[in-house]
Amino acid sequence: FNVYRYKEKLSLSETNPVNQTEFEKDDIRTMARNNKEKLKEYLLEIIKEKKLQVVISTHSPILIENMPNSAIKLFKTNTDGKFYVKEDIHFQEAFYNIEDKVFDQKVIFCEDYAAKMIIEKILKKIEKEQYFEVIYLPGGEKTLVNHYMTPFALNEQFQKNIFLILDGDMKRDYVFVEQELTLEQHNNPKYLLECVEKAYGMTLDAFPDAGRNGKRMDQECEAYICYLRYYMSNIFFLSERNIPEEILLMSNYVKENYTEILNNYSEITSENAKEVVREISICDHDDENHIKDTISMLANKWSMEDSAIKSQLIADINSIFER
Repeated sequence: FNVYRYKEKLSLSETNPVNQTEFEKDDIRTMARNNKEKLKEYLLEIIKEKKLQVVISTHSPILIENMPNSAIKLFKTNTDGKFYVKEDIHFQEAFYNIEDKVFDQKVIFCEDYAAKMIIEKILKKIEKEQYFEVIYLPGGEKTLVNHYMTPFALNEQFQKNIFLILDGDMKRDYVFVEQELTLEQHNNPKYLLECVEKAYGMTLDAFPDAGRNGKRMDQECEAYICYLRYYMSNIFFLSERNIPEEILLMSNYVKENYTEILNNYSEITSENAKEVVREISICDHDDENHIKDTISMLANKWSMEDSAIKSQLIADINSIFER
């Protein structure tokens, strides 16, 4: 790859600081990835050296990969066929709109159908559903965490792409700061297991190899530390303390349309929220066979209103998206 050919085409100098340069479409399209990266590196060099602003119009995601969101502008058309500019977007978001593939789709695991509906409605609201797959696994948080999360935490690739959004009643106030561990604590599986129990509210299994004097303590310690790192980086919660059904029942839509049902309860709690949703489903459909339809409808209505829980969930999803 001869970068000097492109230097000549750019022909930037102190006496000619402004220049519009066009590369043939096939020139860029057929260029190997590493050569595109070299071209990008060269552009970055001249930006720094000559303090220039470079504007790139491109269909190549490689040329803008890892650029800050603030530097990317997407030209789109509205329903009237007029152009408008969408600013401050991720490079993958830009190229999804011209039918390029989404790289490294994120996977979010959650505990139940109501949580899945809340997350998916928010993803649709912020126009990011194409970048995520949301999966709920029956069996509750203990099954999700102890049987599924542990291998995720031990695998480097899974750590990049797989996240858990748990119900708020699972949230604890524990904070793990690895840098504060003493050498003795770092090598003490009993102490690290206590930290894991504080974080997750349960004991998690580790499967070290057998050593000369029993199981290998170094592998056991490393497993617990991986669980704790994963807890700090990859696990999020729907709210401070609420289960998904409680969240759905907080909307003004529910308060205005199901007053009679709500009046039968002095307070909506995690103990009765599922029953209230069941009663709403019976009210709307005259049977108990449409609870999922009711949950989907309530999640959609909730997602259309502003709330602190919604704002935090959007912030958490954006945080995952930026990884």
